[in-house]
Amino acid sequence: MRLGISTRGLSQGSYAISTIVLHLTRKIIELAGSRHEIFLYHNDPRHAELFASTAFQRGYKLNNRFIWDQVWLPYLLKKDKIDIALFVKGTIPELLPCRGAVIFHDLGYFDDQLRPYLSSDTTYMKIMMPRAAKKASMVFTVSEFTKKESIRLFGLDSNKTRVCYEDCSPIYKPVIDQAERNAIRTRYNLPEKFIFCPTSISPRKNLPRILAAFEMVKDKIPHDLVITGGQSIKEKELVERFDSGFYHRVRVLRHIPYEDMPGLYSLADFALYPSLLEGFGMPVLEAFRTGCPILTSNISSIPEVAGDAAFMVDPYNTDQIADGMLKLAEDSPLRQSLIAKGYEQSKKFSWERTARIILDGLEEVEGIQLYIG
Repeated sequence: MRLGISTRGLSQGSYAISTIVLHLTRKIIELAGSRHEIFLYHNDPRHAELFASTAFQRGYKLNNRFIWDQVWLPYLLKKDKIDIALFVKGTIPELLPCRGAVIFHDLGYFDDQLRPYLSSDTTYMKIMMPRAAKKASMVFTVSEFTKKESIRLFGLDSNKTRVCYEDCSPIYKPVIDQAERNAIRTRYNLPEKFIFCPTSISPRKNLPRILAAFEMVKDKIPHDLVITGGQSIKEKELVERFDSGFYHRVRVLRHIPYEDMPGLYSLADFALYPSLLEGFGMPVLEAFRTGCPILTSNISSIPEVAGDAAFMVDPYNTDQIADGMLKLAEDSPLRQSLIAKGYEQSKKFSWERTARIILDGLEEVEGIQLYIG
């Protein structure tokens, strides 16, 4: 079959989305081998350098998402006589000239209480995702939670829906070289003991409760709280408080080069990620891979990723978050147990497994014998 893949998202600015697009596409190209012709469509021609030369590649620099999705991409799909196209970012062109499959990562656009995204993005996705669900020949979701929510919101037929759990970047592994660890600690002026909160400043990331819980326990533990805090969507007051130094023993690092993230996990005593809503929950897997115990949520998709390898709490209960922080700070055997369990749990996730599920689904749509590998 002639398979087209839209790689828009590599330059989106979201590290999670760019990771997914890059590593999933690479693995699909690898597994497809000579069985299928792969065509990649980039919204930045420079992205062609990231992929194997065995794929046909089309690149056009265009920052207007609507025109790229709805005009340029359908034109090329038709020109290249694509049999089925895979859309990794949750939308499908209205004038799709071939069969299409879509991946749904996150349905936060439909959460009218948290409202985690910019209004312009929310409006666009609220229009396009239900249409994509209806138009797609196959829908892939990154968790059972996201699948159930997609069926509830869009009336999806469960028979054309597959769960394809994600993975994280292969850079996530324990940083054990002492010189590298010292360099990371010096670069970010990190204290000897700290709790790492790998999160953006966004409504769904639960920072007000995280900060309240830390205030409850900070006089009982020696740890500082270190937050990446990249985005600042709808959290102007919180950002102003960080900038003013209102919170003591709380450090906000802002945008961190992705290659430094494994070192931050590795240096922390434990990670903190009691998110209110996740389509998958990649930071949980990142913590597992780097040997960092993690306190996280017992709701949305996170239990599927965490299994029994994380300390899980009700993210709406500040007392539970505080109690969990205190236990992890004081109980070294508990942390070591979670590290061991995290390594085992992480083995359940791989880009190869994700790509195989997707290729099997696409071949099923095309009436081709299922991919065996």
